[in-house]
Amino acid sequence: ARGSCRRILEGHTGKISALSFSEDGAYLASYSSEDRTVKTWQCGATGFFGGLLGISGKCVNSHTLPPTNIKPGLNSTLQQIHTVSIRWTSPKEIQLAREDRRLYLLKV
Repeated sequence: ARGSCRRILEGHTGKISALSFSEDGAYLASYSSEDRTVKTWQCGATGFFGGLLGISGKCVNSHTLPPTNIKPGLNSTLQQIHTVSIRWTSPKEIQLAREDRRLYLLKV
């Protein structure tokens, strides 16, 4: 299953830091602090769940964010665990709390 998940979210070039499904389950939002991108994936037969069955997921939106001032290493990894989160504020908007504690509202 691990290989499948990696293939499904292959649009990221770094490890995934946070994930969140939309309330209706139609979309999955993912954030990678390594590649500084937020991506939105379509769920359903042609999206995320279809990928679990062998079909690639469909990325429908991507945002590249500016770098943070946090240096890579153990402390930044621990800080991510405590500070990074992503949540849906509406069917077309997500809120991302990054490792530097900045909040971003992103349209999907």
